Amino acid sequence: MQVIGYMYEGMEDMVLVRSADKNLSLYHLAFFSRHARGREFWQQARKYSTDQLSIFE
Repeated sequence: MQVIGYMYEGMEDMVLVRSADKNLSLYHLAFFSRHARGREFWQQARKYSTDQLSIFE
């Protein structure tokens, strides 16, 4: 993605999504943007989010 012009900070900037049943890794959720404002949006979304598994408790 970086080669075609998108900002990329690496794997630490992605969110790991796990299954509720066996806590297995399903996929990494990432946001790519060519503009710095998009990066700010992603950081704020990650800052105020919680694990989705908490709704099943």
